[in-house]
Amino acid sequence: MNLNLGSLSFNADIESGGGTPAWGTEMGQGEGYRFSFETMEEILTSLVYTSIPDIGNVYCPLGKGGNQAQDYEFVIAGLYKKVYVNNLLVKDAEFLLLVVKKINGNHHIGRRTLKYNPRITYQGREINQDCYNKMATTLGLSSKSAWFIDEINVNNQDEIHFTAYTLNPNGNCLYANSEERKKAYVKCLKTHKILEGSKGVNLPKHKAGSCPLPLQQIIYGAPGTGKSYSVEEDIKLYGIKDIRTTFHPDSDYSTFVGAYKPQMEKVVVRDDRGFPVKENGKEVYEKRIIYTYTKQAFLKAYIAAWKDLKHPYVLVIEEINRGNCAQIFGDLFQLLDRNDKGFSSYPISTDSDIRQTLSDELEVAIVEDKENIDALYEDPIVDQVLEGSILILPNNLYIWATMNTSDQSLFPIDSAFKRRWEWKYVPISDAGKRWTLLVNGIKYDWWSFLDNINRKIWDATHSEDKKLGYFFCKANAEDGIITADKFVGKVLFYIYNDVFKDYGFDDAIFHDENDEENPELLFKDFFLPNGKPREDKIQVFLKNLGVKTESEATATAPAPYDESTEDGDESSAGTMDSEGPSYGSKKPSEIETTYSFDGKSGLNYGGLAVEIIKKFIAEHPEFTYKQFQEQFPDDMIGEEYKLSGLLASKKVLDSASYDVQKKNYERFKTGRKFKSSDNIEFCINGNWNSANISSIIEFAEGQGWAISKEE
Repeated sequence: MNLNLGSLSFNADIESGGGTPAWGTEMGQGEGYRFSFETMEEILTSLVYTSIPDIGNVYCPLGKGGNQAQDYEFVIAGLYKKVYVNNLLVKDAEFLLLVVKKINGNHHIGRRTLKYNPRITYQGREINQDCYNKMATTLGLSSKSAWFIDEINVNNQDEIHFTAYTLNPNGNCLYANSEERKKAYVKCLKTHKILEGSKGVNLPKHKAGSCPLPLQQIIYGAPGTGKSYSVEEDIKLYGIKDIRTTFHPDSDYSTFVGAYKPQMEKVVVRDDRGFPVKENGKEVYEKRIIYTYTKQAFLKAYIAAWKDLKHPYVLVIEEINRGNCAQIFGDLFQLLDRNDKGFSSYPISTDSDIRQTLSDELEVAIVEDKENIDALYEDPIVDQVLEGSILILPNNLYIWATMNTSDQSLFPIDSAFKRRWEWKYVPISDAGKRWTLLVNGIKYDWWSFLDNINRKIWDATHSEDKKLGYFFCKANAEDGIITADKFVGKVLFYIYNDVFKDYGFDDAIFHDENDEENPELLFKDFFLPNGKPREDKIQVFLKNLGVKTESEATATAPAPYDESTEDGDESSAGTMDSEGPSYGSKKPSEIETTYSFDGKSGLNYGGLAVEIIKKFIAEHPEFTYKQFQEQFPDDMIGEEYKLSGLLASKKVLDSASYDVQKKNYERFKTGRKFKSSDNIEFCINGNWNSANISSIIEFAEGQGWAISKEE
């Protein structure tokens, strides 16, 4: 769980005084203050597991001056007796985490906060202050060192793990103001100055290297949506080394992991006494069939990852549902359970063949973090891994799979297997490549065809899985043209044989009203006797669908958007233009209230909401995209108005309509694109009105920001 920046820091002071850490992080924002933080389930489960029965014996200073305890309710407190800082065990330490709920006051009634104040006492003992002192000692710091903690996580329900960073190991730090101090925190986080202590080193986190993507994910969607392309782009972006395989109905454990296979080998011919046979003074050779253990994709990736723990590796499985996963993975299924450091939670034993192969391959491997990895398990584990006697997935080994949801020859994936993967859906969208179909000398717009045929597919099947993605049929790289021959052989064949075969051909698109003898458009009608495509019949089909020609599509498409034509002055938020309000979703009959905020006036509902969120973004440059989403969840704006989300990433907006991108998110306007600390570009939804504006006003008031309603 990421803590509020600077809320748990030591000896990082403001020159003029003040700036005491808050010693707490809110567990929810927005309407109802519902829990919305990362690792929520793990933290809450752990607090229940370690909860103390006598919470009345806990003291925690709360509110201004620490004297407002009457305004808070103690919800739960967990006492941890296994404490780690940067994966180093803090000996003889205990720590108490406390959840409090605001019950009185003018703001934030009902909000729960996780408290980790050094002055918390339990049964009269200052266990937290004592624990922080021992953490500093474990990290080789003095009582005067400047350092801070950015994350608190739990493991195995009874372990608490802190991630610490140093500002100055030799003494305290003084800053001119809180903003300068915040910049120092952010700079420290960006340079990854994680304290390593005098014993052992920092173990790589769950997401090894610089790749923030899931260790195990299945990318799924309709055929041609670019699933494999998406995987390839991520591999290039994060510099991951990949090993690939494709599942099919005959895949099994041996083709995935490894097996003995016959191979031809050149050997010396020997006589009955065992001596080499020679002719003209040279040894005689012959070829013989021998059996050797041959590594397949899984073992190749596994061995490569263990040999090079500092770099990420990915095993890519194409078409995972075309194989019988239970049969293919076998006991490897158990390895898919990962602990919070990214290693397999439960090792499995190997047979003699795999053991010998791993022993030969890994005997030269050097594991620098051996001591810290061993500490994750009850018994030392690394030596057993290198000997090949057990298997454990390391935290730099990713397994990504693609799944075509419309595949006809697939095996069902059981729920237990599904739970061990994260699932990423790739929607159908216009890739913007302006591909065309060339039929009878006329170019038809490819996206227009896809848009129209997918509507028909939905009407017939009510299934997204049968639809066609943009890359279902690829155009020539040189000119972006899909030929009639390729269109019939791949696209129409799929439409007739895999989609409408089971639903019938009653729709008007399958009829030729000008052919009185054969009014039905059968698949065979698209071919001439010589096997070449009959392009006049293809044109009938395209006309029935209402597919636009290239020129028609260009004429009706929105003009390319020029940012220079937009008013880049951020103070103009919420003004009216010829297309209606630039923010908001008010009804024509609704007289909209205007507001003043942060030096800007005349802000309508959308303008106010966007300015509030922009201010928060500017004050929290260290936040990841997910942290911003947790601060501004979709339910804040409401289901009816969320569109692509209160916050929408570039990847999500790419699949939204042009009008939504322009009017609701003002994506093309200067000052309306933002970037999180994990380098994700996103925009803010301006779809606010009198029905939902109260939630964002409440948020602003909770930050102590003044809002004035204008007459």
